[in-house]
Amino acid sequence: EKLKSAVLIDMSPKPLSADSDDWVEGPIDDLCQAAATLTTQEAQRAFFADYAKQVMVQRDLSCEELFNITDISSRTPCHITHSLFTNAVMGDYRDGCKKLNDSVPTMMFIAEHWSQVALPYMNRNYPNVRTCVMGGHLMFWEYPDKFNAEVDKFIDR
Repeated sequence: EKLKSAVLIDMSPKPLSADSDDWVEGPIDDLCQAAATLTTQEAQRAFFADYAKQVMVQRDLSCEELFNITDISSRTPCHITHSLFTNAVMGDYRDGCKKLNDSVPTMMFIAEHWSQVALPYMNRNYPNVRTCVMGGHLMFWEYPDKFNAEVDKFIDR
């Protein structure tokens, strides 16, 4: 009740769904496979390395950048990473998004690789949420000036 506004970053309100009209985090089989592999420290490091290169940023990462992202991501024990991943992917946050849409100014950053699915989904289901398409999942890291400018515009509305 005390929330005045919200900024959300690149997460579908319904990440796992069989409905072809939903914005999902990937095919069900791929998400299940990812969850199944996040059970060892080695698998976790490999997952985050691939995710960093394919989803997190748009440009090629230097060896040092990739190491840093993988190192930071791998500090969480694998059983906790597995729990966080499955909780996030299997969650259903549509009611919360609907409440935000209906009650407070809300902004959603969407990674460019989701835009063709995510924009129509957001416009159809949450028309009051301001959307901004930018970069990959770590758009705030890769494009900090552009990201901060968009947040500033939203705050100054």
